[in-house]
Amino acid sequence: MKIFLDWDNTIYPTVREFVRLYNEMYHDNVDYRTQLDWNFSGCKKLRNEEDVERLFTNPAIYRSYDLKPNCYEVVKSLMNDHKCDVTIVTVGRYKNIVHKMKLIKELFPKVKIVPIIFEGEVKMDKSVINMKDGIFLDDSLGCMRTSNADYKFLFRDKNYQYNKDYNGKSVESWLEFYNEVLKLIDR
Repeated sequence: MKIFLDWDNTIYPTVREFVRLYNEMYHDNVDYRTQLDWNFSGCKKLRNEEDVERLFTNPAIYRSYDLKPNCYEVVKSLMNDHKCDVTIVTVGRYKNIVHKMKLIKELFPKVKIVPIIFEGEVKMDKSVINMKDGIFLDDSLGCMRTSNADYKFLFRDKNYQYNKDYNGKSVESWLEFYNEVLKLIDR
């Protein structure tokens, strides 16, 4: 079975790490759990998109090995115990993707990585990846809508504003996703 996984806020707690780095750099005390969108409106000292981009391209944002709960074990089991073909598909700019890929390779050396690199505005669109006959897990409504995967699951471990209007299948944890995948494997 082919499985396509998103990195940011699905596998890796990117919002948490972004806010941690913001707090360090700007000497602030923002709680990452209050950030429910990608514009980081609660990070008041960010003046513009360039400030946000500066944090996203800082290698320190990808220094944590602390993934979403149970993620590492689920991915390893799907690959090793169930012989699934796992691919991590991630979107970003080149400077950001380089840091993500380094950490992904350290954590998951046998997983395929497909980076989608944007030079201008980063779009939440993964339509360039053929996911036909596969399972897709992502936290982005835009990516859900543009994917051609046969089975799509929105990752909703938080109530992010950017995915509130999704009416398809969703999961709230990696263990829930694992159980859904096992049902599909057993068909």
